[in-house]
Amino acid sequence: MKTKKNIIELNRNYLKENYYNISSINGELYELYCYNKILDCNYKNINIIKSKKAKEGKFGNLEYSKNGKILCVSNNIALAEYDILGIKSNTIYWWEVTKHAKIENDFILKTKIKYELLKKLFKYYDIEFKLIAPKIYSKLAEFAIEIIKEPLYEYYNKKIKISNNIKNAMSLKTLSEKCNKYDYINDVIKMSLEYYDNMKKDIIDNEIIIKRIYNLKTINSNCVEYFDLQKKKNKIQFINKNILNTDREIFNNRIIQEIVEIKKKLILHITRLSDLLF
Repeated sequence: MKTKKNIIELNRNYLKENYYNISSINGELYELYCYNKILDCNYKNINIIKSKKAKEGKFGNLEYSKNGKILCVSNNIALAEYDILGIKSNTIYWWEVTKHAKIENDFILKTKIKYELLKKLFKYYDIEFKLIAPKIYSKLAEFAIEIIKEPLYEYYNKKIKISNNIKNAMSLKTLSEKCNKYDYINDVIKMSLEYYDNMKKDIIDNEIIIKRIYNLKTINSNCVEYFDLQKKKNKIQFINKNILNTDREIFNNRIIQEIVEIKKKLILHITRLSDLLF
């Protein structure tokens, strides 16, 4: 029998779950609304890259996700997702969309990581970044902000579609042809060698793209030693049928991917580890 207290708690949980569902849906609608705005205003004659409802496809380090968003990928690892990209002359334009007033530090860190990745992909281009938001947020004062008011979601949801100007947008394949190739695992291995073998501990001080570096002498053992750059901690990853880790939790898939890709890279370079430092 459900007590009054239990019923109140169930209602709270229902409202909470639905609030997050509605918020997530409205976030997607707002992102699409902003994408259409950028497409429709012929923004400074910038070549906007096709996104959102684009078909899946892989083009070097760039690819479309299942829902048509632009991903930066290296060594089968998704490193970042970009809301809106464009190009004109020697400048890459990038917009990140948010409608949330409560901006977490994680969002700011991810934005900085995305910026650094673009610098690696487009070494000879300037990167111009703007954050799109419905209003100015004090926590984002370090970023240039473009204000786009939120639509009436109930009305917009009924008429949702990609602007016809999408046909004039540049394909991701064309953009990828202007990219430099970026090998994330090569960078992980290089930094791992410098840190663990050459004892250059300061090499990690300003690094934000790489999340973990590994003691390569342990990479084929049942206990892989690694250093978490964000938490600034040495850790041991127990390999037990790729299921459990030191905290007896489900394995972090990103760690598995990195270990697997490092092993593949080392097998390909069977002469010496230093061969990777090219």
